Amino acid sequence: MSVNQAQARNPNIGMNIILPIMVISAPPMPIIAPILVLLVKLSSKGPIFFSQKRSGEGNKSFWCYKFRTMKVNHESDVKQATENDSRITKVGKFMRKTSLDELPQFFNVLIGNMSVVGPRPHMVYHTRYY
Repeated sequence: MSVNQAQARNPNIGMNIILPIMVISAPPMPIIAPILVLLVKLSSKGPIFFSQKRSGEGNKSFWCYKFRTMKVNHESDVKQATENDSRITKVGKFMRKTSLDELPQFFNVLIGNMSVVGPRPHMVYHTRYY
């Protein structure tokens, strides 16, 4: 069953999932987020957030936001990271292992570009390639 089919059956399914996650994750956010911002900024030059065009529902593209875990490079929109990728910073390796780099994606969930459950949106390049 797809996410859309589940939502058609129960329009509140998103809130049934999102609300508990937000209640659990919201209290530590004011402490965790500034620390992550500082660590990203100190780990390498470049912006704090990484934004990338992703393919959403109906192949409609949107900007997906994450904490930056790599050194700024020109391959980020066409080449996926590998296990020992030299572009990943030391802080980025920890953030990826703990999935903390994904926290800004809740903004995408809140504005309706992504859902907490369901398929992961691909890079636009991958959508076109495959």
